[in-house]
Amino acid sequence: MKALTLLVTLATLTWGASTIGTVFDKTTQKPIPNAIIISGSKEYRTDCNGAFKVPSSPIIGARAIGYERKFYKSGGRMYLQPFQPKALYLSSFGATHGKIMGNAKDIIKNTEINALVIDIKMDRGQIAFATTNPIANKIGAQELILFKDIKKFTSDLRKEGIYSIARIVTFKDTPLITAYPQWGVRKSDGSLFKDKEGLYWIDPSQKESWDYMISIAEETAKAGFDEIQFDYVRFPDAKGVKFSVENTQAERVKAISGF
Repeated sequence: MKALTLLVTLATLTWGASTIGTVFDKTTQKPIPNAIIISGSKEYRTDCNGAFKVPSSPIIGARAIGYERKFYKSGGRMYLQPFQPKALYLSSFGATHGKIMGNAKDIIKNTEINALVIDIKMDRGQIAFATTNPIANKIGAQELILFKDIKKFTSDLRKEGIYSIARIVTFKDTPLITAYPQWGVRKSDGSLFKDKEGLYWIDPSQKESWDYMISIAEETAKAGFDEIQFDYVRFPDAKGVKFSVENTQAERVKAISGF
């Protein structure tokens, strides 16, 4: 019975343990307010003095806008290096083409360019790596898988000191709207709207569509990309279109901000 009591007490102490620290700018030595602290897969923020107190975790992640991310095994003073991405854009085809990628890396080596923006979810709705998202397979968004090993791809970039940004085309997606027309932008006559390229758009006010985009972004981040760039996070700029909400600036801003 005593052993059981001791075990419960130890478990309580471990559960209640916390990590305390302060995040600083490595260059200026000034504290960084509102920095993001990750502990146990949950997100916290530093206060106005750069300080934080979070539940203990084997690894504590620290990052902030304009800084490189860093991982620590304990609390205390943490330092983040200022970082400004200066990127080249590559399509998925370019990023998986040996010569084109080689040329891009040569530019990075010889200029101040330090990052790559790479298409992951493309303009026509195709996802360039093998996602586990069931909808992507159902709607035909996996017909062209260009990245055979996306984790190795991002790992190789990191080893070469290249910051990777995944571009995800968001509210323009023909395969998704073909399968789920109820989420599509419509014309005044009720038919689905197509842009000048003949592509369907998602109505951003249809919140049911959001989970698909977020799921792809989460999987892309877990694959090792340093940053996610949501592109086409907007309503189509066209006359005579209808949405599930009134077509006013206030409603459009509300939908985009909500996403």
